[in-house]
Amino acid sequence: MALYTTAAEAAYLSGQYEEMERLAAEVAVHSQQFLDEIPVHMYKIQALSAQNRLVEAIDFALPVLQKLGIRLPRQPNRRHLVTAVLRLRLALRGKPVESLLDLPRLSDPTMMAAVTLMTHLGVAAYFANTELFALIVLQLVQISVKYGNHPFSCRNYVAYGLMLCGPLRDIESGYRFGQLGVALADRLEVPEVKAAAMLLMNNFVRHWKENLQAVIPSFQEAYQIGLETGDLQFASFSAYAQCATSFYAGLELPPLVTQASRYGEAMRRFKQEKILYVHCLFQQSAANLAGEAAAPYELVGSYYDENEVVPQYMAANDNSALCTYYVQKGLLCYLFDQNEQAQTALSQAEPLLGSIVGSHVVPVFRFYDSLNLLALYTDADTVEQRRILEKVTANQKKMAYWATHCPANYSHKHMLVAAEQARVLGKTAEARHLYDTAVDLAHENAFLNEEALGYELAGRFYLEMGNGRLAHHYLQQAYYAYSRWGAAAKADYLAESYPAISLQERQSGSPSSLILTDSSPISSSQSGAASLLDFASIVKASQALSGEIVLDKLLARLMDLVIENAGAQSGCLLLEEAGQWQPAAYGGEMTAEWTPPPAIINYVARSQKSVVLDDAAQSDQFSFALDTAVTERGVKSLLCMPLLHQSGLMGILYLENDLAAGVFTRDRLAVLNVLASQAAISIENARLYGRLAEHSRTLEQQVAQRTAQLARATQEAQAARAAAEQANANKSAFLANMSHELRTPLNAIIGFTRIVKRRGRDVLPEKQVNNLDKVLVSARNLLQLINTVLDIAKIEAGRMEVHPAAFDVAELVILCADTIRPLLQDGVALQTDIQPQLPPLVSDQAKVQQVLINLLSNAVKFTREGSITMRVYQTEDELHFAVIDTGEGIAAEALVRVFEEFEQALPEAQTEFASTGLGLPISRRLARLLGGDVTAVSQPGAGSVFTLRLPLRLENSRESSK
Repeated sequence: MALYTTAAEAAYLSGQYEEMERLAAEVAVHSQQFLDEIPVHMYKIQALSAQNRLVEAIDFALPVLQKLGIRLPRQPNRRHLVTAVLRLRLALRGKPVESLLDLPRLSDPTMMAAVTLMTHLGVAAYFANTELFALIVLQLVQISVKYGNHPFSCRNYVAYGLMLCGPLRDIESGYRFGQLGVALADRLEVPEVKAAAMLLMNNFVRHWKENLQAVIPSFQEAYQIGLETGDLQFASFSAYAQCATSFYAGLELPPLVTQASRYGEAMRRFKQEKILYVHCLFQQSAANLAGEAAAPYELVGSYYDENEVVPQYMAANDNSALCTYYVQKGLLCYLFDQNEQAQTALSQAEPLLGSIVGSHVVPVFRFYDSLNLLALYTDADTVEQRRILEKVTANQKKMAYWATHCPANYSHKHMLVAAEQARVLGKTAEARHLYDTAVDLAHENAFLNEEALGYELAGRFYLEMGNGRLAHHYLQQAYYAYSRWGAAAKADYLAESYPAISLQERQSGSPSSLILTDSSPISSSQSGAASLLDFASIVKASQALSGEIVLDKLLARLMDLVIENAGAQSGCLLLEEAGQWQPAAYGGEMTAEWTPPPAIINYVARSQKSVVLDDAAQSDQFSFALDTAVTERGVKSLLCMPLLHQSGLMGILYLENDLAAGVFTRDRLAVLNVLASQAAISIENARLYGRLAEHSRTLEQQVAQRTAQLARATQEAQAARAAAEQANANKSAFLANMSHELRTPLNAIIGFTRIVKRRGRDVLPEKQVNNLDKVLVSARNLLQLINTVLDIAKIEAGRMEVHPAAFDVAELVILCADTIRPLLQDGVALQTDIQPQLPPLVSDQAKVQQVLINLLSNAVKFTREGSITMRVYQTEDELHFAVIDTGEGIAAEALVRVFEEFEQALPEAQTEFASTGLGLPISRRLARLLGGDVTAVSQPGAGSVFTLRLPLRLENSRESSK
């Protein structure tokens, strides 16, 4: 029986669902009691959920639960839910949330079976039947409170937390229940449920209190834990959540598309179809914005086809996936001004919001629903306008509530909608302030996507107000922000389609400024190409000029760009030399054999005004100043303009066209003004660079003549240092790559060894079970070694991230002591001495815990009798964690090496204690990464003291080692 059950589990894990069904049927036929069938029923529920056969999973599970005495209605109503909420609140009355950690372990076999099946049924119910999911969670938490904690209680506490954060509107309690679930997974030492608990916490709870950016690394950790423990379902959910959250958090899009592809391949191997086709929705959304789709608001491309997939959502009754699709569709349509389509999609999403309870997609819906409604406001009739304002007000009330608990995620969204609301109501001054506040908050909290949107909406607002200069500034910033996000399709759309940016002269007649039209945005089809500025081309041309600092190359590049953009046949650029304006570069058909009319050049140099002649050979203007060569050649269009920088004349540009009159139009003059402004700056920079380069060459020659020997020595030292740095980099890369390659098979060994041990305990000989224990111990030790090596490689490569947060020092110390206590040798006491009323420590709790565990473990290894004391005290702005032992002590000559990699304090340490010599080196590296250090003092025969020093508050500059 046990072998069939284990084989069924293996078939499920490998995606062989038909074989799993066959084996499960054999177990059901030959089982002597119903409880023996529970594991295979659990695998069947998971398999049906993975294949997106959600309704089948529910229909299968409910009769099975009924045999265990659990009667759940197929369609719970409000009365069922209200009753369950009241019963749970009554059961929790007088019990602090944290006290649930200390509940006894659930031991009733029937209740254990019920908890197992109901927990897995909850996954299918979340996606297909929200009311049933809520009822299941409420009953599961009540079972834990009444009968004791089950390993799946970890997941269920977090699931209750997401309900509190969502429909029950108690974010603070919900966050505490989420933390409770994750902490319980550590307390019970059940890694097989930790991936699920972490996924639920990070995807449905943390964003109500913490910035989305801080949540994303935890998804990677949950994914890895899921792989290690064989929880392929929640490993896949974690991969999906990482990509979806990265999209909403405004992380760069092209790398996101690549990462999503890797995760998608893993989901296909795991046969996790349920989450795969929602995962691909976000991959396609990112690809659309990155410019990989012809119509970026149509979700049809290499990764996803809405025409095929959405009917599958509907057939599977997958309301969660359907709702998420409609929100994404509405978001993309809004960004590309398809407002009617956006409203259709968002209206279809709203009735389904209950199916994504607790998800960050809910606030995203409220945000874009409000923005799109306000975009439709102007063209709506009076009745519809009133309805729009009522709907936006309702959305804003929810957003304001969320912003009070997590301003990092929701304040800028609330402000941006408020700005748009003020705009449509004509509250100009209020709108100005709100737009700027929204952009500042989005920037401060690293939401690049919504910072770009804030700039864009502010730019449109200023266009409506007729303030072209401010509109240009905000739209330019939007263009840059979208480009940095990687949303090339949106950046191109902004540059090409709206607002209609044109270049006009000032009223004084000087074409020296770039201003926007006062009209509303228009498309390129509504105006001739000559009246529109190719904004992206101007930006690229300006960047080309600003990037060149060698004068000769700069002048040649400038003339190429001018001839290309002005419509000239020939031209030259003049620079001042010894008080005279001399040609420095030629373009088009003009060569050094001919020079511009001196009188025109002198006039422009004196007046610093442009001269434009539509038909120079026939013009009465400046006829006195024209050379006979101009009239004889029949020059038609002529332009001579100054290049000005900080009121100084940097150069003069002279252009001709012999074929057509009136070539140098107002639009082309404005384009040239933009290029001329950048050219003047670049010429000044190039000249400075030239003088600096010449001065540098002189100094270099002097230094070379006087210190040739020193130069050779320096060169040799640099080469040696470069070789050492390259060797170090190669070592780090090798360690990282090898660690990754080794972890993958080790995770499989650990996972399947656990399965065989758990399912074969009753049939395998005791010796074989002991052998499995040895395999697990060895594999875990090797995995720990690999993880330590990988940490060292990450620190050396500068890729170790630090996530500071405030935490209670006493709680952490007690947790570390409890963790180490089972390892103590007989006759050794472990005690703590914590200074009262210590302030919270702002640092990376996980890394501090890792260092303390390492120090305590080291003390345990070398202390055979006596005591180990963890003493914690404050000195000014530092905390000291001293680990004091009465062990053998360390000789002075060995003490100086204990922080070196692969060194042991005693010669026999490696064989006696299976030490790798990496614990103390990684501890010191982590401590220094956190702004502190680890020091050691010791006396042979009297013991040792290892002290971790940390600043009370980790500085911002140390928050990442990137």
